[in-house]
Amino acid sequence: MPVQTTTYEGGAARNLSESQVVALARACAFGVPVGFIVGMAKRESGWTENQIDTDYDSDGNARENKTYGLLMVSRPEALGALSLASIDTDALLDPATNIKVLCTITARHRTVLAAAASNQYTEEDMLRYLCWAHNAGVGDPLPGIRQHGLDWQAALDRNPAGGYVRGRLARYTDEVIEYVRRYPEMGGGSDDTFGRVLLLLVAGWFGYSHFFGVRA
Repeated sequence: MPVQTTTYEGGAARNLSESQVVALARACAFGVPVGFIVGMAKRESGWTENQIDTDYDSDGNARENKTYGLLMVSRPEALGALSLASIDTDALLDPATNIKVLCTITARHRTVLAAAASNQYTEEDMLRYLCWAHNAGVGDPLPGIRQHGLDWQAALDRNPAGGYVRGRLARYTDEVIEYVRRYPEMGGGSDDTFGRVLLLLVAGWFGYSHFFGVRA
């Protein structure tokens, strides 16, 4: 699927360093290892906090919902995750908010995937399936899980070489797991992270990214 990558309001790309993303993940992520956030952000945006992507279908028509920020979350995803009626682009692009949204969605995906699995699975397998759910929707891997279990190697074995699972998705999950092994500790955030961020945003747009000094 073709993707057009831009930056917010056409500004210069704001690229974060690995250490900056690690610091944000340690402070704001919850329910997943720090490396999961770091690796996904690397794959999704190359650690660019103000990136905006527009996906196009096979006919060249732009899809309705763009994706934003370090982890390429959509506005509807953010509204659902944060239980908000609206969210402006500045807040959506804020790295702390982006991480909060991804962690909330991931927690929900984990529940769905675990409920479908009848086998014992490893946490690494679950993290790979969470990557799959983020990229293709949580419904995409469910038929295979129900029939064959939540087993990443089994998924690779039954899918064709050069296809989505053994191609792009395998490369994606391999890189994410590489960062998980590098930063295996769990993030120190919680469900109320966004409330604190929002207060800062309303008070004068300081945000967690300013707190950590990640903006120029």
